[in-house]
Amino acid sequence: MLQVVFYNSANTEKVENFKHIPFSDAVVLTENVERECRKEKQLFQAEFQITDLNGNVYYRGIFAFGSYDYQNIYHQLHETAPKIKVPKDKEHERQFLLEQIEKLTPAAYKEIEFVDKTFINLEKTNISRFKKWQRSVFYLLGSGASIGCLALGFMFNMQQDSFNNELAKEIEKGEINKQLIEHYESALQGNKESYFTYLESLNKENKLTENQQVLLINEYLVAGAFDKAVSLNDDVIYVETLLLANKGLSDAIKKDKIATFNELYPTNEARFDLAYFEKNYELLLNVENVNMTVQRSEMKTYAYLKLGKVEEAKKELNNNSNSALSEKIVRYEILAAEIKTLQTRLPLVSGEEKNEISKQIAAKEQEIAKL
Repeated sequence: MLQVVFYNSANTEKVENFKHIPFSDAVVLTENVERECRKEKQLFQAEFQITDLNGNVYYRGIFAFGSYDYQNIYHQLHETAPKIKVPKDKEHERQFLLEQIEKLTPAAYKEIEFVDKTFINLEKTNISRFKKWQRSVFYLLGSGASIGCLALGFMFNMQQDSFNNELAKEIEKGEINKQLIEHYESALQGNKESYFTYLESLNKENKLTENQQVLLINEYLVAGAFDKAVSLNDDVIYVETLLLANKGLSDAIKKDKIATFNELYPTNEARFDLAYFEKNYELLLNVENVNMTVQRSEMKTYAYLKLGKVEEAKKELNNNSNSALSEKIVRYEILAAEIKTLQTRLPLVSGEEKNEISKQIAAKEQEIAKL
């Protein structure tokens, strides 16, 4: 059974993000929304993935609602999927996809509509916002891929939000950088070098946008090319903060890279970050003149909590409103109160009861240590 997940929808009232929809329902949904958008002269896009119930991804694409390109998602796949170039060992996946969409699509929704765009009463500026090639971007992925990649963004640790912002700006200007999309597609298929070579060429021509600069800096940081990263932005604090914020790196790798970066470009921010990863919370709280991002405020809140400075942790929490940290603080206070009560009882009892209370205190102290 195939299902569809839409994400990065520009109109969540019509198309919800991250909702799993059976393929047959998605066909009906896309046709209904497409017709509504045509009638209302609206135009918006949503990315989507087609998966099986185990989360294996068979197709990624973009549906442009109100564009008149496809009356529903079935027709888009029926036209584009056979044209995708895939390795021979993945051909069976394409055939499975094509067989399933034929099986799952109601007959009435397979009928081909004929539209003469000459008579479409849409604003020319709206039509120009989505070029045919841009609306037909698609990616056939191996069955080993996980639906979890929706939350992780690019599988090679690029920042998808930055790319989407860049794309949105191009759309807003009424034009799309075709090369940008082509290299993006190539990167998603595993050839990230092509994409970053393209960004480097833009940098040489001083044509990098802010979002593209962030993407390129992050690539350099992941690769350990710190001098190149700093050459793109002389603000070493900004560059090191991007390294800290990179969600594609584990804490262990991040710690090593920040340590190396700090040797080349020492900053108070890097000292603060390293103290956090090394669990040296006293040092962290004593590092002064630090650029406090939300992430660092969360780190500072946690440091206060680990040192038992609950009131300070609560105060710092106001600067980041992290719900997980809030729950930890509440739990810490409950455990601390329970330990205090048990410690008060301890001198008043003996024998087995004393041993039992001691065990309870030890268990609660251990839970505090794990917070």
